[in-house]
Amino acid sequence: VLSTLYHLNRFFLQNAEFDHFDPSKHTLEWARKGKQAKDVDLWLLSKLQETIDTYTSRLEKCEFNVALALLEDFVIESLSRLYVPMVRKELWTDDPQTLDRRLAVYATLWNVLWTVTLLFNPVTPYLSEALHQYVYRRLDPTLPESVNLENWPKSDKKLRNETVEEDFQTLFKCVSLVYAARQSVGLKRRWPLSGLVVVGPEKVCNSLRTVDELFVELTNV
Repeated sequence: VLSTLYHLNRFFLQNAEFDHFDPSKHTLEWARKGKQAKDVDLWLLSKLQETIDTYTSRLEKCEFNVALALLEDFVIESLSRLYVPMVRKELWTDDPQTLDRRLAVYATLWNVLWTVTLLFNPVTPYLSEALHQYVYRRLDPTLPESVNLENWPKSDKKLRNETVEEDFQTLFKCVSLVYAARQSVGLKRRWPLSGLVVVGPEKVCNSLRTVDELFVELTNV
């Protein structure tokens, strides 16, 4: 888990520096006003708010093993295995026309990774301090001298979006079903399909329409 967190930060830093990301300028508010924030970003930020509340509550009850399991699941599943693959292609280009979109992704990653680093700090103080010094203060020298001087993260209710979370839950379930269907007939994921038919309730179909670009990309159609 800690290795994944470390390499996520390296991935973020290398790309952010290449595109001259400035956390004081390229904020979540900037991305929202510029209409560069997509549903995938809103989904991750919404999941983060839930994680902050639940994790903090578990720590206050001294349920440390449960708390860390929640945080680990967010880092491995939501951040590493789901979000990063969904935005990776957008970061694999240096096209000036898509720069603002890439900066919006960095703004999302900055907010999420920085918050996760603070949440991990009580149990991984050395790693959190190292990330604070070599990633976050490198991009923003105005940050406090030590991670221990930062305030504890608080969830932002404005970033919680249960509708987007439900849409993405439907997306992931349908993608899983497509993978299962591919496997049953021996069609590997790397082989593109010319078409795909989804049969389901109207609510499911409507949810998929809101994330149709991601759906066809993840299923390689």
